[in-house]
Amino acid sequence: MDQSRIIVTAASCVLLLAACGGAGPVNDEGDDPPVEGVEAALSSTDGVATIQVKNNCNFQIKVGTTAKSNGSVPNPPFATLAPGKSTNHPIGPDNRTYAGIAIYGYRDGANPGGGNMSLAEFGLNTSFHNLDFIDVSLVDAFNLPLRIDGIGVRCPYVGCGLNLLPGCPASGQIRRNGQIISCTKFMNQNPQVVNDPNNPIARYFASKCSSAYAYSGDTTNDRSCNGQDYRVTFCP
Repeated sequence: MDQSRIIVTAASCVLLLAACGGAGPVNDEGDDPPVEGVEAALSSTDGVATIQVKNNCNFQIKVGTTAKSNGSVPNPPFATLAPGKSTNHPIGPDNRTYAGIAIYGYRDGANPGGGNMSLAEFGLNTSFHNLDFIDVSLVDAFNLPLRIDGIGVRCPYVGCGLNLLPGCPASGQIRRNGQIISCTKFMNQNPQVVNDPNNPIARYFASKCSSAYAYSGDTTNDRSCNGQDYRVTFCP
């Protein structure tokens, strides 16, 4: 794909991604060993769309994907990353369309459960001029700071680099061992409340991270890029 920078604000994320948000992974605290990190350079000409995931947190995390082309289907974590480590996650041939790819992460031992995580979302090689659309979604919840960058191509800023857990309204706090591990809208399962931009959690997210989706229907934070490979960094 052409490596030039293209910036487009999508008219509707529903047309470009399979969903804006959606439930995340179910609880999964497996014993998979830490990945020894692969900082190997990705080739922008190898024809394989790849998402590199990097852990900049000072604690170990687990990362995985949610497949949302057929609803929100959680997948088990594909890697455990020690601090400073990264892994490459191949998506497939770069000449195909991939809708609704989402990357999640959580602190090892502190999985907040489905629908309670920050998401890095991708729609690759879309029907809209073959562009890739990227966003960071806090539509459901926030649990870790993250951002998306193009590899070998400059993309508009997409991310939420702040830790929103300490200031999370009490109504959205999920706690474990006395610590807040997620700030979620799913404490109230009423879809109208979850998707309401006036929801106090949505207002909190929007006030702190203006470059991330804060509620379903927020079409201001979907950005386009025109690359092959991308990097998701947790705790950027």
